[in-house]
Amino acid sequence: FCAAAGQTCSDPDTAAAARQDWICLCPPPQVGRRVASIADCAIDECADATCATCAKGACAAAAAAAAPQACEDPDTSGRSLGDWECVCAGSGRRAVAGPAACSAPIDECAAAAACL
Repeated sequence: FCAAAGQTCSDPDTAAAARQDWICLCPPPQVGRRVASIADCAIDECADATCATCAKGACAAAAAAAAPQACEDPDTSGRSLGDWECVCAGSGRRAVAGPAACSAPIDECAAAAACL
């Protein structure tokens, strides 16, 4: 039953008296589980901060080089991949599946003082 949905079946208690306690588990990197039924799987493409080539790592690397960026995954369903976005702090500029073109923050007070 679980295998037909691409999931793994786990039976935590194999005693004859334990019935309907089997669990469908989503395949990694998806997460999700459901007892006695197909699981609803989800994947947050921004969840792994240690991977330089994945979503959160790409946004973090871009942030280190320019203005701060955060990673957001608008659809964490297991059917939606590649829709993650890097979002610029402050301006809110976005780019799908890659670093956003953020401009460096401007201190308007410092800029005005230089004009006096």
